[in-house]
Amino acid sequence: MVDTSPDFVATLTNQGKTYPITGNAASITVYTPAIGRYFVVYHYYLQATGATNVTWLSGATALSGVVPYAAHAEKEHNNNGAMIMKGRAKGDALVITNSAPAQIDGWVVITEVDR
Repeated sequence: MVDTSPDFVATLTNQGKTYPITGNAASITVYTPAIGRYFVVYHYYLQATGATNVTWLSGATALSGVVPYAAHAEKEHNNNGAMIMKGRAKGDALVITNSAPAQIDGWVVITEVDR
């Protein structure tokens, strides 16, 4: 079994910090960078208690297509230490949309850049 704990992942990637993801709203703000900075995602892990579709956004702009989750499903993505996604505009928040009132929990490893 792979260790997907936030502490292990942050140590492994040595990039950014680990931030929790939790909520069941239609839109969940995961992280908001400092003014004039972009967020950069290196690793994430999500689990959903119910069937739902998740979309990753930079502010209101989609960064991904719809990602389906079955009830009690979990997904993890890393890119061997390389960037997975980046904010589209300075100051844009990292947001996920949740198509159903399913509880979503997990974490994301993020850093900020100025360009």
